[in-house]
Amino acid sequence: MNTKRISHIIALSLLVAFSSWGAVPWTGPCVGVSDGDTISVMKRTTLVKIRLHGIDCPESSQAFGSEASKFTEDLSLKKTVTVVETDKDKYGRTVAIVLLPDKRILNHELVVAGFAWWYQQYAPNDKALQILHADARTNKRGLWADPNPIPPWDFRHTPAGLSSASSAGELPPATIYTPESSSTANDSIYQPAAPRTSPQASSKPKTLVIPPKTGSRSSTRPTYKPTPSTTPKATTSATVYTTKTGKKYHSSGCQYLSKSKIPISLQSAKGRGLTACSRCGPPR
Repeated sequence: MNTKRISHIIALSLLVAFSSWGAVPWTGPCVGVSDGDTISVMKRTTLVKIRLHGIDCPESSQAFGSEASKFTEDLSLKKTVTVVETDKDKYGRTVAIVLLPDKRILNHELVVAGFAWWYQQYAPNDKALQILHADARTNKRGLWADPNPIPPWDFRHTPAGLSSASSAGELPPATIYTPESSSTANDSIYQPAAPRTSPQASSKPKTLVIPPKTGSRSSTRPTYKPTPSTTPKATTSATVYTTKTGKKYHSSGCQYLSKSKIPISLQSAKGRGLTACSRCGPPR
């Protein structure tokens, strides 16, 4: 890749961002990372959730999703970043280009490393992202090591993706820090915020047992008896996973899915003549 050419294109991209969107850049500490393409930045006293412009990272439950989040944390968390706002998305998040302290662009770095797609639908004229995307794919960096990676916008329509999306936005960022004033001017100490946990599942269901009626009143009170636990039977709508060339279907964490992981319904798997993996014991 021609380094001078890409540098020139990136400079032009920033010029367009500043002029076309009438953007006024602002700076603040990055205090949270929700996933690879979503961070939280303090704008004075306001916490602003930022969706990175022009890119789409794998979902958290998707292959390379956790790697994308870790990459974003390493580059931006607890650092002062510059935000160039471009839009608002349908969830009310600020869509923006984010510059790191060394002036690299976080949006671009994720694509260069192979942890994000160029989101052509929302940035069709971004030549820098187009070139970086093609270069990462050609050199099989990050998610491009998989011969058939699933774009996140397609994954979100699979059973596994719909399940993940149903709880999106309900939990706090995966990693979040709160700044506290220090004794030195313009210096901040970041301490982990108290973790919030999802509501725990209730205990085993209980069945109300009413004593039989007798001729006289009884002081015996109803008692509760735990219902014996049973292992739920798999339904044909359960999601299992297969590989590009495999003849078996697997559970999500199976070791045989390290190179290829394609979500599929149990019904479809059986319809294709796939058999259950004996190692991971998927639904049958």
